Amino acid sequence: MAITACLIGLVLPGCDTLVTEITELTIAGHPTAEFGLDTNSVDSGCVPLTVTFIDKSSGPHDEWSWYFGDGDSSNDTNPTHTYDSAGTYTVTLFIRDTEGIDEEPGVDNEVKNRFIIVGTTVDSFSAAPDSGCPGMEVTFSPIDYGGITNWTWNFGDGKPGSSDSNPTHVYDTAGEYSCTLTVTGECGAKVIGYDSLIKITQCPEARIWADKFEGCVPCTVIFDDSTDYGGKVDTLVFWDFGNDMTSELRSDTIVYAEPGKYTVKLTAYSEGGVGTDSIPDFITVYGPPETEINALTPLEGCLSGEFQFQVRFQALLTNFVDSAMYDSLIWFFGDGTRSDTADPMPLDVVHAYDTNGQYTVTLQSYGPCYFDGDSAMENVAVDYVCVSWPIDTTVVAFTVDPSTDTIFDPATELTFTDITPGFKTGWLWNLGDDNQRMDSTFLYTYADTGTYIVTLTVGTCCDSYTIEKTIIIAEVPEGTARKESDNPSAEH
Repeated sequence: MAITACLIGLVLPGCDTLVTEITELTIAGHPTAEFGLDTNSVDSGCVPLTVTFIDKSSGPHDEWSWYFGDGDSSNDTNPTHTYDSAGTYTVTLFIRDTEGIDEEPGVDNEVKNRFIIVGTTVDSFSAAPDSGCPGMEVTFSPIDYGGITNWTWNFGDGKPGSSDSNPTHVYDTAGEYSCTLTVTGECGAKVIGYDSLIKITQCPEARIWADKFEGCVPCTVIFDDSTDYGGKVDTLVFWDFGNDMTSELRSDTIVYAEPGKYTVKLTAYSEGGVGTDSIPDFITVYGPPETEINALTPLEGCLSGEFQFQVRFQALLTNFVDSAMYDSLIWFFGDGTRSDTADPMPLDVVHAYDTNGQYTVTLQSYGPCYFDGDSAMENVAVDYVCVSWPIDTTVVAFTVDPSTDTIFDPATELTFTDITPGFKTGWLWNLGDDNQRMDSTFLYTYADTGTYIVTLTVGTCCDSYTIEKTIIIAEVPEGTARKESDNPSAEH
């Protein structure tokens, strides 16, 4: 049975390659490969560097194959090897059990990446990204290096270099740039470089074109890609129209269904790089000139001989996007008057009422985007404003018909009528038998005989007042003919 396991080495930008192990394991006689260095050996030094390797493997094995990473190998158990060139070297040990208990020999190996570092060395370096537009930032990362105490980078564009191991550099001008890295250490120096490593080309200059910049809901806008691609042929675009709609078309027609200000962004791609044009609040879409109205003072109150009843109103522009949505506002206060014509946009008004009454207040708002055949929207501010003079308590009264103090015959239909003069807004009758009415006049028949205290509360916008009267309903005396009710269907 063969089982293979592999642990792969990892390279991180700006760091030495991590020393990891790769193990190919076939279980037979169960050998496990492992090696290290003799106690008198070191894993780094100057050329020539002589190293003695020690087999530390466990389990039965009787063959060894060493690979030193520089092209040389050995079959000794604990070989000694001399490195004659600077560099970083991966060392591998294969072991074999030729007398395994299985039909196949037991084999195992251990690999140590960059285990031996000889001299001042760096194998190569990477640059990411290596192409783009002016203003592109590039990160440089050395690969497989060691024995370095000083770094010198030349980025090829005439700007100052860097002494960092992992520098970043910004290229501002189109062109091709060669880059060089010089490293020094106790064992000497090494120079590596690449011609035309960095390619900076002029990015597309993204430009947005639209056939309009504002309009009423629904607002239809035609957009077009007016980007200067510098003669590049292989190009792409991506639009973001600011209303959760995107497109990859050169030209597109977009309908804005909601009022608002919309930022439009165009991203243009070519083999030279990426260009972006983003215009805040590029499209303004107007809706109907909708309003809401607040009453900032009480809507009910009393008139007096010296003062009128004043109400303060405030208009809220609920669909507000831009002042151009609202041409003018006109208040109608319900008493035949309107707001001052000298002020086309009265957002905050005070109106004085001087006559008893209930008044409906409306606000007309005008703008370019109203679509019901008129340019105005009418908004009811409040159901009513209610003002009145205080109640004259000396004249509050009501009548009961028949008007006698005692009503003989419970079947008699009574007529209750408020005769209080003046403006009133409501009535509340308590008929003394747990029944109520809220009309100024009505018919009523008591179900039983008894004494009933009837109260009437009359109300105005200003106050209320209550009066009462006692009604006695008695049985018809014996020997008296009973009078049939004139209205048998009256309320009970």
